[in-house]
Amino acid sequence: MHCDPHPANVLVRPDPVRGAPHAQLVLLDHGLYRELSDDFRVAYAALWRALVFGDVEVIRRQCQRFNAGDMYPTPPSPLPPVLTGHVSSLLPY
Repeated sequence: MHCDPHPANVLVRPDPVRGAPHAQLVLLDHGLYRELSDDFRVAYAALWRALVFGDVEVIRRQCQRFNAGDMYPTPPSPLPPVLTGHVSSLLPY
């Protein structure tokens, strides 16, 4: 798992194979990784899937599972527009 996914290490670009409007997520700076157990990997994937699809109940449940308490986003995070390249819907102007 990439352990340093801050904005400068994550790039969203048009998919080089399928082209726009498809997007590709590119992880940069591969200096910090950690191996995950299968149980953690599956639970973490469920959290990311819920973030992408805005499933607040699963986000809440997975955050509690990871001892993150009530740190889940309300309303859900803006990941779907970011991952699809439709970020203009996130701009305040």
